[in-house]
Amino acid sequence: PGLPLLIIGSTSTGEDSLAMIIPGAILTGVGGFLAVVRLTAEWANPPPARKDPKAPPIEVLESIEGKPIRFKINDRPSSNSAWVGIYPFGVADEDHGKEGERWKWLRDIDINNASFSVRVGSKASIRVFSDGGHTLHNRVDFDVVPSKKAWWET
Repeated sequence: PGLPLLIIGSTSTGEDSLAMIIPGAILTGVGGFLAVVRLTAEWANPPPARKDPKAPPIEVLESIEGKPIRFKINDRPSSNSAWVGIYPFGVADEDHGKEGERWKWLRDIDINNASFSVRVGSKASIRVFSDGGHTLHNRVDFDVVPSKKAWWET
């Protein structure tokens, strides 16, 4: 922002050129400093890259009745307040239940092998929200398959 003042002040032949050069130099220095700070912050915290661009954003690893639902999040939101929930099919986003049972903060779980042990019925969905609210980032709907017990386990 101070570059025009600096240029005009240095090319001016009047007595007030110093009045433009000093603020111009200060503002140019501040702008340069802020640019360096921003570039350093972006370099130090790059957004997480997806490991496999062909992989779905959310992979359900195991969904067998009576066992925990296991899943993997390939496209994680960058926000520290992102969270994931498991929902019975057709339930509204706002009906997320209790923390730890039906929803968890992404910062508190292993996104490569996450799980929920709550019972959700035969159809369910895993929903990832990008903020502390209900801004949906990704969603996957899936079927919970019945367990295949051996005839002697019934």
